[in-house]
Amino acid sequence: MGNDFTIGQLAKAADIPTSTLRYYERIGLLQPRNRSEGNYRLYDEGDLERVRFIRAAQSTGFTLDDVTALLNLRVAANARCEDIQVLMEERLTDVKARMKDLRHVERVLKSFLAKCRESNRRGHCAVIEELNAASIVKSRGASHRSQRDSDREVAKALRASNFPRRLGADKTRLRIEVLRLVAKGRPVSVRKVEQIASQLGMPLDAATSFISKVSERDAEGNILGILGLSQRAHPHRFELKDRVLSTWCAWDALFLPALLKQPATVESSCPVTKERIRLKVTPKKVEEVAPADCVVTIAVPATSPEAVEEIWAAFCHFVLFFASEEAASRWVSKRKQDLRILSVEEAYNLGRRAFPG
Repeated sequence: MGNDFTIGQLAKAADIPTSTLRYYERIGLLQPRNRSEGNYRLYDEGDLERVRFIRAAQSTGFTLDDVTALLNLRVAANARCEDIQVLMEERLTDVKARMKDLRHVERVLKSFLAKCRESNRRGHCAVIEELNAASIVKSRGASHRSQRDSDREVAKALRASNFPRRLGADKTRLRIEVLRLVAKGRPVSVRKVEQIASQLGMPLDAATSFISKVSERDAEGNILGILGLSQRAHPHRFELKDRVLSTWCAWDALFLPALLKQPATVESSCPVTKERIRLKVTPKKVEEVAPADCVVTIAVPATSPEAVEEIWAAFCHFVLFFASEEAASRWVSKRKQDLRILSVEEAYNLGRRAFPG
């Protein structure tokens, strides 16, 4: 045990307080490898390397939740770069949001400073008067606005309601294969579904029953829509390279390009302001959003809908694009459903995690 560290020695070697190491232990990021004869915690070189990795990740902007995921990926034999990319995209979204807030604070402070200098000549503080007026307006409007959620909070709520439902590997693959056929713009026959199921080694009755339940069909039973993509007209226009389709809800329009492995141009409208909303979404990111303050509402169903009609009623009808957070909050405040508001990038990241393909 000559290379072992006590907690104090480990803290000194890593250049952090012992209280930080104890906190890492409490949340499961660090565990002593051994105990001394006096029952003191003992750590080794691997623990020192782990602590340095944690600190390096934190300094890069990753949260401790992210660090936990990164540590798991670090030791996983099948760790994928895509998994780490999702974490980085989330943190970049956070950084952009903070930068936007800081730019707003900078503008306000510059404006207040100019007013303050002018007030010196008039003998009263215009800044105090303006803050008092703003506090009254905020108090009156508080009940009509909704606090925007983080994608992690919404993900947790959706997991609690078991939505979207988790599927086995065969059903997931079958649904994606049918989705890619729907994206070609022609109805997909039941016979074609059976052919795909046969190739996957699935029982045909179980496969066709599953697809029938989760798809949008015509009078002959041909599939026109699945997993949010439709050949029929729905509120959200979804344009691929050589055809125009639509999506059942706003969220679908964000994660479908990754599943289809091709970019899409999305057009919709704000239910409140009637403004036109336009996005360009690639398999890797959201490239363009207009208006820039566009947000998405996400419904948290009380139950776990599976059939397509249930999904429309409990989820899709409430998952929309809005021109601004204010417009979304006004709309949400008039409804009884559990509705959350996300930025477009947060909704995109949430969709990538829910439907990794």
